[in-house]
Amino acid sequence: MILPLLASLLVACSGADNTLKSDAAPEDAIAPGTLRVDVRPGADELGLLPQSFLLSPGTYEDVLVGHEMHGTVEVSGTLTAEIMQGFATAASGERPLEGLVRAGRAGLLQGGAAQTDIEGAFSFSLPGSQPYALEIIPDDATASPLVYFGSEFVGEAGLQRDDTIGMGAPVYGRVTEAGGNRLAHAALHIRRADVDARSASFRTDAQGWYVARVEPGYSYVIETEGGTGDDALPYPVVAVEFLVEDSQGAEVDLDVGVRSAVPFDARFTDPDGKDLHSPRVRATSVELDTGSLVVEKEGDSDGRVFLELLPGRWTIEVWPAIEQAGLTPWVLRDYVVEADEHLGQQALEAPVSLTGTIFDANGSPLAGTTVTATELGAGGYNYSTTSNSKGEYELSVPQTTLRLVGVPSSPDSGAYAHTAVDLTESGSSGRADLDLLPGTVLTGIASLDGAPVAFALVDVYDHAQELLLGTTVTDADGAYTVRVDVRDVVTDDETDDGDTGDTGDTGDTGE
Repeated sequence: MILPLLASLLVACSGADNTLKSDAAPEDAIAPGTLRVDVRPGADELGLLPQSFLLSPGTYEDVLVGHEMHGTVEVSGTLTAEIMQGFATAASGERPLEGLVRAGRAGLLQGGAAQTDIEGAFSFSLPGSQPYALEIIPDDATASPLVYFGSEFVGEAGLQRDDTIGMGAPVYGRVTEAGGNRLAHAALHIRRADVDARSASFRTDAQGWYVARVEPGYSYVIETEGGTGDDALPYPVVAVEFLVEDSQGAEVDLDVGVRSAVPFDARFTDPDGKDLHSPRVRATSVELDTGSLVVEKEGDSDGRVFLELLPGRWTIEVWPAIEQAGLTPWVLRDYVVEADEHLGQQALEAPVSLTGTIFDANGSPLAGTTVTATELGAGGYNYSTTSNSKGEYELSVPQTTLRLVGVPSSPDSGAYAHTAVDLTESGSSGRADLDLLPGTVLTGIASLDGAPVAFALVDVYDHAQELLLGTTVTDADGAYTVRVDVRDVVTDDETDDGDTGDTGDTGDTGE
């Protein structure tokens, strides 16, 4: 049975629906072989902000690619919110809206954000003459709805928005645990199911009830944020999708299932038995009775790690702080949590030697190549060196899975080379050679109103995999040349030199 207060919400929302809204389609999938060129002008260069440009497969070979930069403009305005008086059927006035205003373009550098001031005013800068997804995210999700504009065009004169945010429609319900016990003060948020937009966090009351407000006409997902409740017992992330058809809103209950804290206790050292200073730990649920949960925290200065976990199967990772980087992360997979577990002292393994030879595009050993090994997962630390006169390199790295990248000192030697190396079973050493492929010469020019954008940093990525393929700087004429190869890319679970093969259909160059 609904509490009287919540029941009144249904009656209250029969008034006029004047909430701002706009339709938006989900993002299209990225075609394999799509390049993203990030251009970061110098700090004082024409007052420009960093910007990205997308190059579709087949559009960037043997052509001079133009990157016309967009001048910086201002997005500003004042936001007000309708006031609800006891959930009456009509608003009883307006107040300045406290919240975040954010504009961005999915996956690109362009964007900006600002918090409103006490008068509801905001202002921030971004590159103009482009469409943006504009979000208005109230600090109090229980009083005002998230508003999302999917394709707001910001012209050369910028954008002024002076809007009043309506009351929206109520979403209400309770969060319970097994047996119907109500979960007090649990954190939740609501997100749109069709776009990447979510509300601020809010909490259940002492009786486990919550209320929030949304724009009618869309599907949403409400989910708990997981963590530890006021009673020191953990609760998982659970999510429910629902549709809000009109101003009547929706009642949505969530059940987080059985909650029982099971301690995990261990102490971690280096190979010599010395305490691991403030290790970082992440416990990721593999299988729980209900929902999922990720617990991340920092251990004590004496290497002790103590966690409160739910019964189920987990992966537990412990890796050193940066001052002890190089030690092999400690990973316990498919660990069954069912009773108090005190693992005692656990030692992280010492680094191992990773060696190899770098070859240029002609198959000759290449000196002066920067070689970087990056941990995949865990701490994500980098280990770098430079190949010697024989093209050889040696790195001291943890016994884990790494991404190895070779960066030649000159693009004439070939494109960046990437491979994944799995040292988890290699024992005391490993070997990985890198072959730089000829790749494709990408030439471009950055300009603003026909004037060159000189000495700007240019990074080229495989956009689908967010993999860096090349870095250079524009010259005094705004031009650059960089060699890239989208075939020589690997995913995190590959362990040999990869060839992605098909680069996708030819498409138009876009921004």
